[in-house]
Amino acid sequence: KNRWFMKLGSMSSSVAPWQGFWRLMLESGKFESPSVIPEAARFFAKALSADYREDKLVLELASGNGALERALRLHSKQMGVWISLDYSWEALKMSAVMNQSQGVQATLEAMPLAEGACDAVVSQFGFEYAKENVLDSICSIIKPRGRLCMLMHKVDSIIYRDFEATCRQLGEEVQSEFFERLIHVLNGWDDAPLSSQLISLSDLAALSQQLDVGEEKSVSLGADFLSYIQINLKKMVSAEGVENLSAEGAWLKSIVIEWGGFLARAQAMVDAALTRNDFLAVQESLMDNGFSIQTAAELKNGSKDSLGYALCADKNIS
Repeated sequence: KNRWFMKLGSMSSSVAPWQGFWRLMLESGKFESPSVIPEAARFFAKALSADYREDKLVLELASGNGALERALRLHSKQMGVWISLDYSWEALKMSAVMNQSQGVQATLEAMPLAEGACDAVVSQFGFEYAKENVLDSICSIIKPRGRLCMLMHKVDSIIYRDFEATCRQLGEEVQSEFFERLIHVLNGWDDAPLSSQLISLSDLAALSQQLDVGEEKSVSLGADFLSYIQINLKKMVSAEGVENLSAEGAWLKSIVIEWGGFLARAQAMVDAALTRNDFLAVQESLMDNGFSIQTAAELKNGSKDSLGYALCADKNIS
C-alpha cells in the first residue's frame, strides 16, 4: 500500500488538462475521442460477461465521452445499469447523448457512492490519473463477489512511447516555423483572400512524418490531434464545402488554442504510466482489501505491442 500511495502522491497529473479537450469536442459537435482499442473492448467484454444482467450496476471511472460503454453494448444488449463517472460535464453530456447512460460528475478522489453500491467497477486508462491513493475507496464501493476490471497505462507501452514522443516533439514545434505560419494563417483568416490563407499540405505531411504519429502507427490522441488539422486543411485547400470554411477556420483556431492543453494531457499520461513494480503494488493492495486476482497481465495488440496492464479482481465474501 505504501509503495502505491507514494506513486500516486507524486503525480503531477490532474483532471484539468482534459477539461478543455472535452469542451472543445462538445462545442465542435464532432464528438471525437480516443478510440476504443479492439483488444481492450474484448478484454472488458469477457471480464464483465457475468455482469451483463439488467439488475447489475456497473460504474466506469473517468469515463470520458462513453466510448467504452458504447463498444461494450455491441457485445451485449443486457449489460445492466451503467453509470459514468467523470469530472467533465461536457464529457458526461456526450456520453448521455450516445449511450443514454446515467452520469455522475465527480473526481476519483471524491466519489459520491455508498459502500457496496456497485456490482462492478471498470476503468480504461483512468484510475491511474488520480492524484492520491483512491484504491481503498474504489474497493469499498464494490459489493462482495463484485468485480474490479482495469486497463492501466504502462511505462514503455506503444501508447506511452507515442505520447512521450508526441509531447516532446509537439512542444518543440511550438517554436518552429510551421507553427508560426499556422498561427499567421489563422490570425488572417477573416481578412485575407482564401488563396493566401492556406498553408502548404506538404508542410503538414512533413510534420506528420517527423512526429511519426501517422494514423496507421498510433492508437493515441497524437494521431487524432494531427488528423483534425489535416482534415480541415484539406477541406480548405480543395474548397470543398465552401459555405463551411468559416466554421472550419474557427475549428482550427480552437485547435491551436488547445495545443497547450494537448501537451498537458500527453505529459499527464506519461506521468501516470505504471512500472512493473507499480503494477505489483496495485495487486498487493487489492489483496490487502480482500480481493482475489483473476487476471494480471500485459494486454497486447495483434502486433504483440504492449497496450497496458490488464487486471481483473473479485471481492471476497469476507
